[in-house]
Amino acid sequence: MTTFPKQYKKLYNTYSKKLLATHKANFSILNNNMDYFIIYLKMLRDYYLLTEPEPTNEKNVSLKTATLVAAVSEYEKYITCITNYYKLDNNTVKKISEESDEEVSKKYNIEKKFHWTNFWQLVMNNIEDWSVNG
Repeated sequence: MTTFPKQYKKLYNTYSKKLLATHKANFSILNNNMDYFIIYLKMLRDYYLLTEPEPTNEKNVSLKTATLVAAVSEYEKYITCITNYYKLDNNTVKKISEESDEEVSKKYNIEKKFHWTNFWQLVMNNIEDWSVNG
């Protein structure tokens, strides 16, 4: 890991800028700060991916890293699952399937809730382990 200090500095600087910009933006928007939390989780994920030894097989993957990757993935699926049901076409939202609006809306809401619940379960069960200094 001779290049680790350079990689870490680059990682730190990139995420530091993103976090600062998000922090400033949240004062003017009065947002729920979820985007700040997600950026921080992504920073932790990338930090552990850089610092932990490369696994030789699937069984050697660190639980800490695996749960961070899974949590970020679940959040991204939560945000993007709308594309499975709707598409934006000339500033209008159109459903993709031929099912009724109610059915499509119901399926979308079920999937969205599923990913949201999985994300928070991962956070709740693993947040103490994700500490860099812990």
